[in-house]
This record gives sequence, C-alpha cells and structure tokens, in this order.
Amino acid sequence: MTRTKQPFRDFDLPVKHLGEADHFIPPKARDADEIARRRAMRRGGLLAEYQLKGIGIAAKVLDFAATQGEQDEFLVNTLAAAEFNTAWYNHSASARDVMRRRLKLPRHDKNPAAIETTRMLQSGRDHLLATTYAAKLLIRYPGMPNFTKEVGTRLGDASLHLASIAVQPELAAAGNDTFLIQEITRHAAMLMVESSRQMHEDVHANPSLAQLADPDSPLSHYWRVNGSDIAVQALEFATTAEPQPPVEA
Repeated sequence: MTRTKQPFRDFDLPVKHLGEADHFIPPKARDADEIARRRAMRRGGLLAEYQLKGIGIAAKVLDFAATQGEQDEFLVNTLAAAEFNTAWYNHSASARDVMRRRLKLPRHDKNPAAIETTRMLQSGRDHLLATTYAAKLLIRYPGMPNFTKEVGTRLGDASLHLASIAVQPELAAAGNDTFLIQEITRHAAMLMVESSRQMHEDVHANPSLAQLADPDSPLSHYWRVNGSDIAVQALEFATTAEPQPPVEA
C-alpha cells in the first residue's frame, strides 16, 4: 500500500452508485385496515417504517454476534453492504448538484486498543442505534433533507466501521502504525463498496436495511439460505426475540 503524508480520514459516498433496477419495494398489504393506514401516510413513509425496523433488527444482529466473540465474514460483509446502500438511498440517490457526499472513516489509529472483535461489533451496534431518532422522524416527514442527511451520513459511517471488522486481524497486527491502520481501514471500505454494488446479482435486489423488516424480502431470503450458522441464528434472534437492553460496551 502507498504511504501518504496524512492518514486517510474521509471516504466518498458517490452519487452514482447503484443502477436503476433491483430496488426493494415493500410488499402489498392485504388487510383492509392496513391498506387504509398506508393510504393515509405520506409518500415514502412506509419505506421509512421498514427502514427503521430494519435498523433495529440489524442492531440486534450485531448484539447477538458480539455475544459469540468471533468475527463472522458473511454477517459483517452483508450487513455493511446493506448499511452503505441504505446510506446512499437516503443521502445520495436523489442528489443532482454534487458528485459525492463525504463520510468519515473510523479512526482506529486513535485507539488501537479498541481493535478487538467484540468491542468493534458493539460499536457497530451503537453506530446503528444513533440513527434511530432521525429515522423515526422520516416516517412522519419522509424526504426531509435534514433527516435524510443525518440518517445517510450516520449509516454510511456505520458501514465503514463494520467493513473494518472484516480486517480486524490486520488492524491489530499493525500495532501503533497510524498510516498503515488507516490504509487497511480504507481498503476494507473500498472492497465493501464494490461488493455492495455487485450483491444484487446474488440477492436479486440491492441489499438494504429496510429488507430486514420483511422476512420474505430478497435479502432476508438470501441471508437464511446462504448465511453462516451464526448469521442465520443472529437474524432469527433479531426478528423473534423480545427487545433487550443494549449490551454494555
């Protein structure tokens, strides 16, 4: 890897990212009351509901993974891609006057002692939970720029953090080498972004957090069929267990 004078701090959320097809649409309602409720919602509010629920499910998935104490490649990579795409849907997909939005790489070089799998998974959960307030407001005010920006940037930063868990051994081995730690972090993020663009070929939809709220969505089906044992158990826990208090970091 090429050294730079300063360690990498920023990362791009590009405007041109996903194609025009394979976007998730919530399934039609069959119940008359639910149909009436949806008709009364503002446009985009239903998808915002699914997104909020998906954020909560993803946080529980990471809670479960943290209790296992080991990094799971499928879980981390798939969830990071879904987070990054969800960030794009919120903060870049409709942009017309810019080419990119700015995200912040996690600064693992600032606290090398925190480069430990369980702590990184717990931190990934906390990044997700930090989006819930703005995500709730998007249900009432879908498309509101201040809220879409906050949800998008927070989820984008969360995806970069989660992507770096996949290279935790390399980060730990880098010791106190500031430049190397951030180069590894950036490279992991770049690989994750490329994966997030290509996963629709296997998932049959661009992975997004909203899909976790629908057990029959393309992502939920893909996760159950192709996921590791830990990933499948984590999703089952997250979608069936009663809400639990956050795990202490």
